[in-house]
Amino acid sequence: MRINQKLFAAANEVAPFETQELEGRKIELYYMDEFTGVKEEFLLGKGQFAVWSSVDGVNYRLFIERGYHEAVGELYSKEVNKIWTDFWDRTDKISKRFTFGMIYPLMGILVVMCVLSFVFAEQLKGVMQWVIIGVLIGLFFVMLLFNFLTKKKITKENIASRDLIIKHLGEEHFDEVIETQKNYMDSYFDSLYQNNEENLDEENTEDAPVVAAIESDTVEEVKDEEVKEEATEEKVEEVKEEAKPEAEVQVKEVTEEVTTEEENK
Repeated sequence: MRINQKLFAAANEVAPFETQELEGRKIELYYMDEFTGVKEEFLLGKGQFAVWSSVDGVNYRLFIERGYHEAVGELYSKEVNKIWTDFWDRTDKISKRFTFGMIYPLMGILVVMCVLSFVFAEQLKGVMQWVIIGVLIGLFFVMLLFNFLTKKKITKENIASRDLIIKHLGEEHFDEVIETQKNYMDSYFDSLYQNNEENLDEENTEDAPVVAAIESDTVEEVKDEEVKEEATEEKVEEVKEEAKPEAEVQVKEVTEEVTTEEENK
């Protein structure tokens, strides 16, 4: 079965940290941390800590987050992975059955309807288009039904595979591993969220001195303006004081002149 073919090709030049041989199949395990963009796409984007890939249904590559593998590595042991490869085989058969049993026949019916619409265009004028619309609507609902049944079968196979893993590990131990898995996932995202908050706080802290400096400069500018204004006022007062004696002298001289003129009279 073909799964995530582009991801499979991304590891062509990278050595796996583990290789498992399973009855004609080969599974190579890689840490997704070593590949650019893989964690961002699958772990952070889709919440997948382990991602399967294959181009032929025989050779598989499994990409796992490093800490997750260290915590619950037994979920990806050789015996458990054998169960999953069998699941992929059964899923592939179900998908092919859907494709050959539904998609191709539908395409054939559509081609026949198109040919008939041209051949009997004159005889079925004004009617053929409604027939085609009706057939298309019917095919659409039939496809939805087959798609639903296909997903239901795949879900059933998934549950059967899960039961085999429980049988292999033991129900009690399986529950313990699943609890460990849940705890690791929760702590991983909690830590990620906390780191994002700390980075945001650091950015705000780095911006704070700049703001403080701007505010300090603004205060200094205001103080300079106030000093300038005070100096200007003092200068004006000095000018007034200097001008006042001159004014008094001028008044005195004018007064003396008036007094002299009155005496002369």
